[in-house]
Amino acid sequence: MRKPRRHFQGADKVAILKRHLVEKVPVSDLCDEFGVHPNQVYDWLKKFFENARRIVDDYVEHYNTVRLHSATGYVTPKDILEGRAEAIFAERDRKLAAAREHRQQMRQKKREPSTPTPQASQPAIEFRAVRAAVTMTAVLTLLGLQARGRQGDQQRGPCPLHGSSTCTSRCFSAHLDQNIIQCFKCGRVGNALDLWAQANRKKIYEASVDLCQRLNIPLPILATPN
Repeated sequence: MRKPRRHFQGADKVAILKRHLVEKVPVSDLCDEFGVHPNQVYDWLKKFFENARRIVDDYVEHYNTVRLHSATGYVTPKDILEGRAEAIFAERDRKLAAAREHRQQMRQKKREPSTPTPQASQPAIEFRAVRAAVTMTAVLTLLGLQARGRQGDQQRGPCPLHGSSTCTSRCFSAHLDQNIIQCFKCGRVGNALDLWAQANRKKIYEASVDLCQRLNIPLPILATPN
């Protein structure tokens, strides 16, 4: 009577093949021990080496064409052998330079005050001329700020923007010659026009018109193109 054929799981096949390949146990002894036909063992060996060859080929292909190596400047061996490494390095340098330039432009754009676009019924104001005409001393006088300390052209006192809780506060600094202000508590910075706009909660356009009227300064208007 023919014996029923045994079914081996993958782990069982690997264990049997390991006994043969590593421990050098003859196939005949393994067949007697596990009740398996020799042809079945040789079939397992054939599939094992075929799969091993495929796995090694895939690894070598990945290693040479995909994996980036630190020792070669993070390019693949195939790129080096085919002479593409220098072009890759140059392209990386170009992208890094472009990224640095973009970041620099974005930081500069954030630091520069935005110029509002006037409505169609409003004249276009030359804000640069307004900032040049309005002095820090004039704005501080209009705001009624009393200096609590002086050092050269710098005045210190309570901040008119966030509302200092004590009259002896000196967190607010105004440079009269440089036409800039800074509060070391609320972090506000700007020029005389910015100070007037923030203190009165006005937009730059409205603050420019208001300041020029109060200080009897002709409102600088941009020339309209023909």
